[in-house]
Amino acid sequence: TEIGAGGEYLFDAVMPGTYYLEYELPENAVFARITNGGNTITGDGTGQGVIRSNLNESSARIVYSSPRPGSGILAVTHYRILQTAADCSLVECQLETGRKNQIRVQMQGIGHPLLGDLKYGGRRVPIGRLALHAAELTFTNPFTGGKHHLSSPVPDAFYTLGPFTRPDGLRSPEKNSAP
Repeated sequence: TEIGAGGEYLFDAVMPGTYYLEYELPENAVFARITNGGNTITGDGTGQGVIRSNLNESSARIVYSSPRPGSGILAVTHYRILQTAADCSLVECQLETGRKNQIRVQMQGIGHPLLGDLKYGGRRVPIGRLALHAAELTFTNPFTGGKHHLSSPVPDAFYTLGPFTRPDGLRSPEKNSAP
């Protein structure tokens, strides 16, 4: 679990056997996040992309992208810009792999760290948490074979950072200034 992130997460205590799910990537994991930088995030104008990098963890428990080919564990994130503002973007991420701090490290690596993520280069924001939220998770129960889908709406506070328009079409209030 990302400290300071929100949304749906799976824990051992939910039901016997869910420990297995911590190490198996859900079939669908969609995260909403706010990154530094406006519409320059993709560079090619498509508003979407794929980040592939090899991740390692230092002895100080900092995850980083390895500069050496073949070093580390492959991490793949697909992203799509949903909305942009002058200095930040609301982005949807879909994980192809599920590595520790994957979204945080990869977005920092392309120059667009998450807002509120001081550990990985983001700036402080008035919502008091990382601008990262697990919006959807779909997984197969390893014991019953049944499919489960969890969803959690993006917090209203995220929409104030742009400001962005909420899915219900209402415009958020003007963004707050950082403390």
